[in-house]
Amino acid sequence: MGKKRVVIVGAYLQGIYPRGDNSVVADLLAPAFLKAFADADPEICEKYEIKILNLPTSLNAEELTSMILSEQPDVIGYSIYIWNYALMHKSTEIARRMNPDLRIIWGGPQVSYNSVEMMKANPDVDLIVCGSGETRFRLLLKGGLKTEAFSEVVGITYRDKSGNIIKNKGIIHEDLSKVPSPYQTNVIDLDDDKSHCVFIETSRGCIFRCGYCMWKGDVQRGLNHFSIDQVLKDIEIIYNRPNVASVVFTDACIFYNPTRAKLIMKKILSCKNRIPTIFTLDIAFLNEELIELLSKLQLSHQQFLFGMQSINELTLNLMNRRCNLEVFTKKVALLRKINPAAEITFDLIYGLPGDDFESFKRTVEFALGLSPIKLNCSPLMLLPGSPYWERKEEHGFVFKNNPPYAVHSNKYYSAEDMKRTHQLVLKIMVVMYFPAIRDIIYKISEKNPKYQRVELIQKLIEIFESKSNISIDVTVLNEQNEYFIKAYNTIKKSIMDKVAEPKNCLYMYEAMRELLRNINLEELAEDVLLGIKYYRTLYSEDLKRVGKACFEEYGGERINRVKFGWVVSANV
Repeated sequence: MGKKRVVIVGAYLQGIYPRGDNSVVADLLAPAFLKAFADADPEICEKYEIKILNLPTSLNAEELTSMILSEQPDVIGYSIYIWNYALMHKSTEIARRMNPDLRIIWGGPQVSYNSVEMMKANPDVDLIVCGSGETRFRLLLKGGLKTEAFSEVVGITYRDKSGNIIKNKGIIHEDLSKVPSPYQTNVIDLDDDKSHCVFIETSRGCIFRCGYCMWKGDVQRGLNHFSIDQVLKDIEIIYNRPNVASVVFTDACIFYNPTRAKLIMKKILSCKNRIPTIFTLDIAFLNEELIELLSKLQLSHQQFLFGMQSINELTLNLMNRRCNLEVFTKKVALLRKINPAAEITFDLIYGLPGDDFESFKRTVEFALGLSPIKLNCSPLMLLPGSPYWERKEEHGFVFKNNPPYAVHSNKYYSAEDMKRTHQLVLKIMVVMYFPAIRDIIYKISEKNPKYQRVELIQKLIEIFESKSNISIDVTVLNEQNEYFIKAYNTIKKSIMDKVAEPKNCLYMYEAMRELLRNINLEELAEDVLLGIKYYRTLYSEDLKRVGKACFEEYGGERINRVKFGWVVSANV
């Protein structure tokens, strides 16, 4: 009798790391760790052949399932996240219809905290592994994936032989020192002539328990670390491979342990290749030495990205999160002192309990006062397993109870305020993609603090709308619609694509010149005049010829500052 075939399926978003490059394969860690841990057991190797399929979410469910079934699996494991749930759900239905004898297992954060509800909504799923899966996956395989053996495995939800849904309580804390590296075992092959986006996990968990996050903090147990020797060896492999296009560290923040963080960064610097790298950063944990090391690395776009979320005291208390404004101000100043060219971005969330439209505007104003290159403003998602989810009735959340769990309002943040915020966020987004205009708005406020940055952006967009006949408007959206987030993103893309047309970029610069005239600060108009000249010529003549001539006359740095940074593409 031959080995049983197990296919573990991951689905990734294309063109994220690096931006816009759909040819790069994302090597997802969850499937790789499962295979590496299972393959380390000789008994499992004798009985099972495990294959990983990392596939892009641009595939439709029929295409995805066809590729899975072409492997002739006996068992399919789906790794499920908020961004791939709908695709995996449909693929599961098709796979079951095509082969009723399949064992279908789900795992991942999207299904770990509401596993019973997920089993009810997905009758084709046999079993869900809740939480980290390495030990449970191995135990399930060693038990032959027999239903009668499921009762012995803690932290899973399954159907018994009568079809009843059974949830086994209990938690397994993985001993990460026993989980082999997928890079050192060649589970992830970086020498296959493909271009790779690589993920590195040096620890699991978080020392905090913020209200919006399903990543439950465990202050008593602390972070669960992988062996530092294994991590450093992985870095040596990854950063010396020519096929690696991007590296993402998935930790909540590697700087919670500064000693390990320094070893990690020094190891990266010792390697041959300078690869664009992304870290999740907590500004409170940065110091001069860590900033100097970070500044020597080749960080990816939005180099220094910090979570601010809100500065409102009530909101922070309800979120169980701290945000010391003085710390932000001082650490940003220190960062710019050490690295004047540092590109700083802040994450903000709107729709949080305790906030409303006016308090969100105050958060935006404070963030803009630190002169970021971008603000990433996102609506709150009410994630199963998060503290907010556990207290959803108390906060009066109105939301769509399926992925991505978009919040429409709560008892503090009204539906009308959410609409106004969607509108404001889109206006901010438009302006932030004009680097020269963004920086002029910062200078106006520095010269005369009576001009708030948010109000300047709103006035600028008002003038632009009157000139261009483009309306930065999302009021057509019905927030109760099941596909609200997708519809909102589609409208955002449509508006940004229109703004990117040369004639509309010209209108934006003319609007900025008019705004400067209105407030008697025309001395700040040098880049505005260049933007007008560039886009007026571009609007009427050949793109390549004009671009080359302007670069030669004014230099690439100045031209890039006045260009609208949005990339028009087919992707939403």
